[in-house]
Amino acid sequence: MGRIFLLSFLSLLFISCGSSSKDGETTVRENTDISLAYSYNRNSKYSKILKECLQEKSESCSLSKLPFISNPSNPITKSMIMERVFVSHDWMGERFSEVLDILDEDIKFLLGSVTAIVIADSIKPSFYWSKTGAIYLDPRYLWLNPQEAKTIIVKDDYRSSYGDELIFENFNRFVKNNQKAYSFYSLHSNKTRTIDDIKLRFASLMYHELTHANDYLPFYLRNSLDNNLSVSDALNKIKNKRVSIELDNSYPLQSEDLIKMGKIMYKGKKATLSQKKITAEEIGSFYENDYVSSLYAYSSIYEDTATLSQMFLMKYHYDLERDVAFLDKPSGKDKYYCEDYIVKWGERNSIAKTSISQRAVLVLNKILPNNQNWNKVSNNLGEVKILKLDIDWCSSLDINNSRSIRDFDKKDFIKENFTLDF
Repeated sequence: MGRIFLLSFLSLLFISCGSSSKDGETTVRENTDISLAYSYNRNSKYSKILKECLQEKSESCSLSKLPFISNPSNPITKSMIMERVFVSHDWMGERFSEVLDILDEDIKFLLGSVTAIVIADSIKPSFYWSKTGAIYLDPRYLWLNPQEAKTIIVKDDYRSSYGDELIFENFNRFVKNNQKAYSFYSLHSNKTRTIDDIKLRFASLMYHELTHANDYLPFYLRNSLDNNLSVSDALNKIKNKRVSIELDNSYPLQSEDLIKMGKIMYKGKKATLSQKKITAEEIGSFYENDYVSSLYAYSSIYEDTATLSQMFLMKYHYDLERDVAFLDKPSGKDKYYCEDYIVKWGERNSIAKTSISQRAVLVLNKILPNNQNWNKVSNNLGEVKILKLDIDWCSSLDINNSRSIRDFDKKDFIKENFTLDF
């Protein structure tokens, strides 16, 4: 088996919108320096406005100055979107433009509920901020060559130690035909990627962040905002219409144990003595009896909403299925490898469960126009599959166990890649 050292930090994408962790929001924004960023389209009428309105210390700009991309009269075009791209390096805007050409039209529609797309070297993790109405994207999803990768500031996710005292791990991955849907590359790998290498991972990120934006501003409310108000005041005025609130009222999460665990793993709350003893099997049993698509859903109603939409749309548009697994956390070594992480509970394509897909349909009916019958789509999401237990995480990839996992299949196994990839 390959012996590739596991990095110890998580790759989580913090969403500032609506999170109950105000300290966390402040941490992310204060560590996101976009003071040297600029409008990718220098000729955009929003070039100077973006600079003025997107800074941490700026007041929330009025909608008359920085409106949402949504155009009441015409479809959203690529040129409308690119006018709002704000970057720290030109290659980030170039790559966003290239990927936008090969992503599905739903992403363009969802972009109507943002004021800007910020891509900068200091952003980690990605987030949506209701004060500016913009999404802030981690450029690690977009680089293609070592020269581009070297321009990205290397830093750990500030939540990297959350849940260290627990005795289980939660790993996730997108798969297709018993293979990983895409590979991961370290910023230090000195490798070159293609546009196809980054397409699916970036699509997943966009669904997640844009669901946050459309949670705050559903499409049917885009034309009803008062342009005299600031972005934050306008969104606050319709806060009772948020999709996440309706989801929570209609289909609230059931497991109090996992809600508490979400605060430990994603908010930094210290675990109690009894929580430190909860095993991977026990967590799996809690999870199995609720109806979420990701453990991250337990961090807030906003993440519950975003992960549902994300998993459903990745299956619908790209036929990718999501694995969720709870594994024993190894101990007693200085370094850990793939074979050290043993699956104690695992499930593939949980979005196909009726109890979960009906929650996703509620979200999609609110954030995407009804040119799709989402109820009908939800009946064609495939079947839920159970991962083989008591084998290592990499070997569990082939759910039929029809092939052995060779050394080179594991050589890009890095712990951060199999926690939350959004």
